[in-house]
Amino acid sequence: MTKPRLDLKLIEKIRSLPDKELGRLLRRSRDFARKGKTKTVPRMAPRWTPEETALLGTRPDKELARLLDRTVTSVSLRRSRLKIPCLNPSRRSWTEKEQLMLGKMPDAQIAKRLNLPEARVRSYRERRHVPVFDRKLHSWNPADDKLLGRFRDEELAKRFGVSVNAIKHRRSRLGVYTPRKLRRRQRTQRPWTPAEIALLGQVNDRVLAKRIGRWVHFVRWKREELGITTPFRKRWRPEEDRWLGKVSDSEIARRTGRSVEAVSLRRLKLKRSPVKAPARRWSRGEDRLLGAAPDAVIARRLKIPVLMVNGRRRFLCRRAWEPPERPRARKSARKSPC
Repeated sequence: MTKPRLDLKLIEKIRSLPDKELGRLLRRSRDFARKGKTKTVPRMAPRWTPEETALLGTRPDKELARLLDRTVTSVSLRRSRLKIPCLNPSRRSWTEKEQLMLGKMPDAQIAKRLNLPEARVRSYRERRHVPVFDRKLHSWNPADDKLLGRFRDEELAKRFGVSVNAIKHRRSRLGVYTPRKLRRRQRTQRPWTPAEIALLGQVNDRVLAKRIGRWVHFVRWKREELGITTPFRKRWRPEEDRWLGKVSDSEIARRTGRSVEAVSLRRLKLKRSPVKAPARRWSRGEDRLLGAAPDAVIARRLKIPVLMVNGRRRFLCRRAWEPPERPRARKSARKSPC
């Protein structure tokens, strides 16, 4: 069966007709005049006639679907099968020349040149995984790669107009390492003067560090390196070391006048296991004080933490102390003038 030949003159005549005349010839004048959504197409859509096929691509698919009483999907599907370009500018196809422009200039400039919205250019570029255009990006060539490692990174960054991190990243990708003579010199410690060395052990390490402008650990290291002892540091005696691991840290801190942290550090240095402090025994007189005064006052009086007083009071189901309300002064009754 041979395919029917299309009459080109008839097609040109149909294209030149206005919308109303075309609707009258296609017997769809009522549907064409109706606005809004098109009515639903039956399950068995009518076959495409040569006159309807000739209209594909001359108008947007949405307008043509309303004119031919078809769905937009059927019109776009028929047009894509026949490889007819779409008239809708929002669904235009990108040419090879336009695709080569992506990433070589800003998206706003491409959108202005192609008369497209910038969001559409950006989405198409991201869909094709093209990196965004950046003027700071440097196009590396073999001549630039040969300079890596011969000059300092800061100097190359100024020469190429990029950041120092970009130079380091390029060197790491190529496996080029900066020689030791070009590396940044590390800050060395200021040499000690005889006057500063003479003050070691004569003044507290913290006070001396603040006075000569050095770190405290540098002062301590220098003093220990020269074997200079300081009288400002409380030394541990042998009998105090014997208590570690046998008595609780809080009790040793109370006996020696040190902090609990200092005792625990000394115990860890000697590799002794900690000892839990025995539970405090409350006397009847101490229990009577709970609730009769504020917890802070009772803790200060018994020389124990406030949390311990609070926990004991809650254990005995005692209410917290509240200040007594002052009696309000009675207002004197005024005598009426009558």
